[in-house]
Amino acid sequence: MVLSLVHLRWIIAAVASLVTLPLVGVFLLARARNVQYWIRPYLFASESRGGGEDDQPIDVFIAVCDHFEPECYGADRETARSRVARWVQDYPRLFEGFRDSRGRAPQHTYFFPQDEYRPEYLDELKRLCDAGFGDVDVHLHHDADTAAGLRDKLEEFRETLSVRHGLLREDPRTGRTVYGFI
Repeated sequence: MVLSLVHLRWIIAAVASLVTLPLVGVFLLARARNVQYWIRPYLFASESRGGGEDDQPIDVFIAVCDHFEPECYGADRETARSRVARWVQDYPRLFEGFRDSRGRAPQHTYFFPQDEYRPEYLDELKRLCDAGFGDVDVHLHHDADTAAGLRDKLEEFRETLSVRHGLLREDPRTGRTVYGFI
């Protein structure tokens, strides 16, 4: 069987498509995950950025971001209260035996939603924070919000957490209240 020039062109086009389409797909997926910003430093990182001497201890930080929402999935107040109570009761029991090199227990950050604010929930979480088991930060549902609306909600909730509950942290240099936000 002799291939005509037309058939050969179709075969080349098909092979090129089979190679090109997956590459385009990988490129688009990588771009959606912003790989272009971190892949080069990751691949070409020098060993000099390592932790130093092999016999020296290194610090390892593990961060878990928790949307702490006691009223999620339509829970009523009683269910939400029992969820908070369980955290307050069980977290110390489960983790008080673990300590880092500075003697601190595992820290849990409760990103608490502004729209589920109930003083009793935060008063209970404050007990955990005061016992050294973590802290509270800001979680805000702000779909379709304006810049001014977002700013107002953040400032109001920051004041509530800081003044009413004694939560959040203060920058030692500026004295301003600081917090994490998701």
